[in-house]
Amino acid sequence: NAVVEDGGVLPDDLDAWNEALGDALRTCDVVVTTGGASVGRADFAKKALEGARRSSVRFGRLHMKPGKPTTFATLDSRSFFDEVEGEKRW
Repeated sequence: NAVVEDGGVLPDDLDAWNEALGDALRTCDVVVTTGGASVGRADFAKKALEGARRSSVRFGRLHMKPGKPTTFATLDSRSFFDEVEGEKRW
């Protein structure tokens, strides 16, 4: 059975994304985000995943619209999927 947790809306701030990722890692096996994905400096979700210990970003862009700024990363046995447009929710 899956349990869904809502991490709330995050600001455009890397420290906030790093903290939310750390919180999610303590309780979740899979983390799905909406928003926070962008091309360039504003891609906070991808930056948080890249900075996490033992993480590996598998891909960072998809060649489709919508969906270009999409990131998939793994950390140990956990999976992370950073979705595209939308309100910044963790």
